[in-house]
Amino acid sequence: MITGKRNWGWVLTGSSRRLLFLVFGLVLLLVNTSVADLDEKEIEGLKIAALQRELMPAENTQLRGVFMTRNKKGQRQKIPFTMEVEVGADSWASNYRTYTNDGELLQELSILRAPGLPTRYLYSDHAGTPSSVKSVSRRNAVQTTFSGTDFTLSDLGMEFFYWPAQKALQVKTPRKKGFHCDVLESLNPDDDEKHFCRVISWIDKKSGALIYAEAFGENGKRTKVFEPGGARRVDGIWRVKKLTLRNLVRDSRTVIEFEYKKD
Repeated sequence: MITGKRNWGWVLTGSSRRLLFLVFGLVLLLVNTSVADLDEKEIEGLKIAALQRELMPAENTQLRGVFMTRNKKGQRQKIPFTMEVEVGADSWASNYRTYTNDGELLQELSILRAPGLPTRYLYSDHAGTPSSVKSVSRRNAVQTTFSGTDFTLSDLGMEFFYWPAQKALQVKTPRKKGFHCDVLESLNPDDDEKHFCRVISWIDKKSGALIYAEAFGENGKRTKVFEPGGARRVDGIWRVKKLTLRNLVRDSRTVIEFEYKKD
């Protein structure tokens, strides 16, 4: 289990499972890469990303909240949602459902994770003519937005931690928002995804929580900024109150606000 001053509601299981997950993760990433071609920082980056993929929810969770969007014209919209986390023995699923203000189901998304396997995305759109649940490829998940927000399916799935090119960066100030962080560079090898090919993330060394992330296009300019915030203690566990995603290309923003029961 993660130790440190803050418990963010996610755990690393026992040492044997931790080693198993890490080995699976590294094998998955190194299939097409010669170890001799990697430097120390690249190997360290692969380990950091593998540990991020190994983070499992501590328990089943059900939450309510709202997506709050603002487009380039300043128009705003609130989209209610529920999120359910289901934890299995060695796998887990995050299930999102969005609704109209009248309570009608809009879209559903299930993000399925298991050690050593790629993330799976199951998606259905109930707006207009309801569609059956379909599997979305990881490439299409990058391009598919969820319920008209700035979040793509792969944003919600933190897909960049699964990219094969990872590197630990040395920065002058490895602190972000008061946390001492590992700084990780993730590179997308898919040449067809030029708009989203590099991510720099700050990860709290003690808890493993993602503190901040920036995405870049092939021109080196930032395209997205991802920023959790407003952490509060719920039932003795520190939980994130909101997640903000700024889309710098579209000049838009989406904030996810979670609703928790009062202590």
